Amino acid sequence: MHIPPRLISPKNTRRPTWAWLFVVLVCLGILGVGFNRAAPIELAFGETSIVMRQRYLWGLVVVASLTCAYVGYRKFAGYVLWHKVSLLVSLAIAYFLITVVATRGDFGYHSSWNTFYVSPDSLGYIKKPSENSVRPPLYPMFVNLIIGNEDDEFDFTALKTYYGQPITIRDHPLLKVVRAQKVFLLISSLAACTALMTLIDPSLSAVFFLLIYDGCFLSHEIDVVLSETLTQGWLLLLLAVFLLYVKSRHSCLLPIGALLSAFMFLTRPAGAYGIVLWLSMLVAALKADWHRSWKMAFVSVAVLLLTAFSPLIYRSLKGDWTISVASPMYAYSRTAFALQVAKAEDVDRMPDETARRYLLSALEIKHAEQARILSLYPEGSYAHVANLLASNLWVVNEYALRQALPGKPLPDQIRLMQTVSQILLKHHWHEYYRFAWNSFKIMASQVTRLNINHFLDLPLWLQPVLSFWGILFLCLAAIVFLRSQGAYIGLTLVAAHLVALIIIVLSDAPSPRYVYASEFLVLIAVLILGWGVFEKMIQLSRARE
Repeated sequence: MHIPPRLISPKNTRRPTWAWLFVVLVCLGILGVGFNRAAPIELAFGETSIVMRQRYLWGLVVVASLTCAYVGYRKFAGYVLWHKVSLLVSLAIAYFLITVVATRGDFGYHSSWNTFYVSPDSLGYIKKPSENSVRPPLYPMFVNLIIGNEDDEFDFTALKTYYGQPITIRDHPLLKVVRAQKVFLLISSLAACTALMTLIDPSLSAVFFLLIYDGCFLSHEIDVVLSETLTQGWLLLLLAVFLLYVKSRHSCLLPIGALLSAFMFLTRPAGAYGIVLWLSMLVAALKADWHRSWKMAFVSVAVLLLTAFSPLIYRSLKGDWTISVASPMYAYSRTAFALQVAKAEDVDRMPDETARRYLLSALEIKHAEQARILSLYPEGSYAHVANLLASNLWVVNEYALRQALPGKPLPDQIRLMQTVSQILLKHHWHEYYRFAWNSFKIMASQVTRLNINHFLDLPLWLQPVLSFWGILFLCLAAIVFLRSQGAYIGLTLVAAHLVALIIIVLSDAPSPRYVYASEFLVLIAVLILGWGVFEKMIQLSRARE
């Protein structure tokens, strides 16, 4: 993407004295959005008035930022440092107002600063890291770092009575965890916004990041004790590194990108899609000048492998070879799909009596469970697919493990699940991929928020254009039209989201919290591609003149 020199804050360049007014207007708009979320006058005017006022505010802020971007591009010599700092400070204040000062959660998924939530998955994360944990280590380590020894003074099993309900115990140690993950996410967001400002109009960057936060794209599970928020924080830092690399081409950023990619994987295995951004940096560096960048590329590969597989390396150094995967949860994920495609004739394919007893026990209750789920949820719906896989894992699989390996430790169970699932998925690979493709179609039509049709009453002719597939097509068309640095960024970000979705449907149900985690990458791609198209159209019009 061609970046005109005047957009890189040149020195000793004359500007109109009125240029700063546009930046001030955008900053006031950003602050206005934050204050409206936190304003106590909602009691006087009612919730409907607050929502409508927020919509009007957003309309004004978007118009102001677009005007600022256009005038800044056409009329004056870009932004100086204090312009960018003012926008970032305004964004940080708005984050603070929405996150800390606002006391209501009626505008999305944001709750009070003094409220947190737990889910059935939370208990697996708040336990201290151990050899018998099925969770990757980084989020449990994060929880343990924040709460220290306070967990010894609180009965976490009592949290089961709070599933899905707001918890407002002010001195609860997990409240500190949720606050810490919010702060980390927002700091990472400011870092990504700063990096984006080096490539496109700064006012658009600041308004965009506030928009995706206010619209609950960062993060859908921000108030829940789950690993998604921490993973998204790593992703935002990785995005910042990626954008800075595009701007500077410094190969020293490659190991940092590799480390952040590994952190995403160690926080949540499905976060392996972060490697797409790192690979894009690596390929670009080697293609540009492999003679100068091959050493740093080698270092980054070593950093990625050593960090991502550190739990496996640690267990092997202790002489524990019972678990041969970096994340024990991987065995569970494959088992859910393996039991879905399992048939009675597969019993004869099992290598030993334990595996045969396991599969026979699983088949014994599988069909009854599937019939029960079909009676509750229509076939082809997200709820049907999600409950099928959940039942396979936590009902069918647990029953089969109790029958085949009563009282055996976790490593033995994981080894058995790996053995059985490998055989089943090998012989029924076509059914496995067909099931995953059906999940992908359900995700693209029912789950993703990139279907604008879900939120707006659009004309029939416009609905396909602003659907999930329509937005991807528009991005592809812009990439082909630009064939520039902006196209390279857009292609990388869209590819990262698609890889994330593929990982989801191959390893789990397309749950909203999984799908939502990387959707903002496509929105950033749309912003950057739109800015690139704007630049190119201006250049073409000038060329015709």
